[in-house]
Amino acid sequence: MKRTFRTLLLALPLVFALSACSDDSPGGGDGGEKGDATIRSLDLKSASYLTLGTGLSRSGDNADLLKIDENGNVSTVKTVIIRDADGNDVEEQHEIQVRPYKIADLGEYLVLYDCIFFDMTAGYPVDMPAYDKMNTSKGSPKHFLVRKKDGRVFFIPDTEHKYIRDEADRLNAYGVDRNGTLLLCTPDSGTGLTRAEFSGDIVRFTPLSDVSQVTVDGRTDVVYGNNIWVLTDNTIILNEGMGSEQNYIYYPDGSFERFGTDRADNSDIEHEMVGLSFTAGNLYAVRHVSKAPSNDSPCEITVSLHKVTLGNTAGNISVSEPLSEITGKRGFTEELGDLPWLNKTVHTLWAYESSNNFIVAGNLVLDKSSLKFTPVPWDMYWEIFMLEPDADSIYKGRIWRVDSRGASWLNPATLDYGRITYNTGVADQAESCTATDIPHGKAAFIIYSENGTSYPLLIKDIETGDFVKGSPLTTSSSGVLLGL
Repeated sequence: MKRTFRTLLLALPLVFALSACSDDSPGGGDGGEKGDATIRSLDLKSASYLTLGTGLSRSGDNADLLKIDENGNVSTVKTVIIRDADGNDVEEQHEIQVRPYKIADLGEYLVLYDCIFFDMTAGYPVDMPAYDKMNTSKGSPKHFLVRKKDGRVFFIPDTEHKYIRDEADRLNAYGVDRNGTLLLCTPDSGTGLTRAEFSGDIVRFTPLSDVSQVTVDGRTDVVYGNNIWVLTDNTIILNEGMGSEQNYIYYPDGSFERFGTDRADNSDIEHEMVGLSFTAGNLYAVRHVSKAPSNDSPCEITVSLHKVTLGNTAGNISVSEPLSEITGKRGFTEELGDLPWLNKTVHTLWAYESSNNFIVAGNLVLDKSSLKFTPVPWDMYWEIFMLEPDADSIYKGRIWRVDSRGASWLNPATLDYGRITYNTGVADQAESCTATDIPHGKAAFIIYSENGTSYPLLIKDIETGDFVKGSPLTTSSSGVLLGL
């Protein structure tokens, strides 16, 4: 997850209804308790986007679960299969809804947080005590993991809740490895990167390493990140994104190490950063060094690009000599002219490899033939500096960033760039981009109109702005694009 470039989908006020239980279980059918029945799968067919809408709740916060298809049609998500107390799968049981407090995207999966169950036939909430038995405490929240491709539902026991913290900004990184195993990282878990392990209808999480803290420059850092890279040999790198200073490497043999900036013990160096990027199947490091000025002389800045190679176990990282480097001097901001790369401190050091060049941090271009750096001029820099390339931000060979009004893009091969404004034809509106799926060219918005209504708007192609609008509904601001 992440963070990342996301496609633009205007999220309509949708009610997300998850149907669950069957009357075939003991105690079922009267709306009070559903015995030992459990939910097996949900109907996500034809769903392009999922969102929450206002519904009945013990606290007033839980909502129905809705899906919207590519034509803007809104419907509830129904239960396809229920497993009864005898372990039998009972199909087409729709009367029980699962109403989550929140939903979160995990790439190939999604999480339903703090769910309650509602009997649509009886008209009131019901208990499903089978899930209380799976928790260590009857009062614990009920969270579920749902596989997008088939709607398969897995219960997350309360012993595992620390691995899927329900604050959206704390569920930092997610992805799948080469074996299709779900990977997660939340800093509050104190365990670094974890893998999902499925057993029947339950999912648990196991740390990939017993290393959860590292010491850097005399300080102790918790192992965490916002981004996961999986290499061809299933080596996994956890970091904060392209150009990150802190990178944590998990090797297939179970060993672990950190790669990042180690401050040089050199009085001439005022500031140093080393950022790692994974692009075109290769690892590259960008090094940015500024030397302290002396005798009123300008500060000297050097940026260099290096190839990085990993071994098959910890302790074998190799960093090449510079493929190329550029050095310049700067004094005060007004003296920078057309050289935006001459900045004493930088916040990102990503490198992106295209067919004929490298783009570095949005302000330098390295030609592969001449191995010569060319600074990006200010007018181009201001248009593209917010772009940060990764696998989730590439569509039709361009790097994209979608916001509430449109999208910015850069063609890294030709260095063409531009801005697309989405004209949704709605006056007096406020927009909130709730989900993006840039690799599929899609995004979702919620549109809030002056009369108090809101509705979902799906951008079907971020390049053309082609969209569909769903029916007005009362909705929350969270949503998940399925990319199905």
